[in-house]
Amino acid sequence: MRRISCHKTIDQVEIGTKTVTRRNGWKHARPGDLLLIVDKIRTRERVRGLAIVRVVKVTREPLLAITDEEVAREGFAGKSTEWFITMFTRDFVCTRDDMVTRVEWRYLWRSGKRKYEAKRVARRIGQFFEASTLQSMA
Repeated sequence: MRRISCHKTIDQVEIGTKTVTRRNGWKHARPGDLLLIVDKIRTRERVRGLAIVRVVKVTREPLLAITDEEVAREGFAGKSTEWFITMFTRDFVCTRDDMVTRVEWRYLWRSGKRKYEAKRVARRIGQFFEASTLQSMA
């Protein structure tokens, strides 16, 4: 199971309102893939699992194609498309005209739920996690 960081939208992931992410790259993502959303990836500190999701749709589109509705689905309700494009190009070092990968998902587990539910979901989807991974999700 791949990890994906959503460090700017932790609260939105925990309550389940973020259902889409755009990435520079991620051309390998496919519907049906399982992702572990974490708070950070490149760190020596303990990584905290925020959610387990199943990818339902992957498309490539110009960054400029984003709409207000999509900005909200990204976890930034109330922000403008211009604000999102500026933030994205700054953080991902790309241009407004670049093609990005849009990944849409459905939640299987969120960190607001109990640890035993994460174990049940992990068994159900046929994945085995190390004890340390489950502890970091608690």
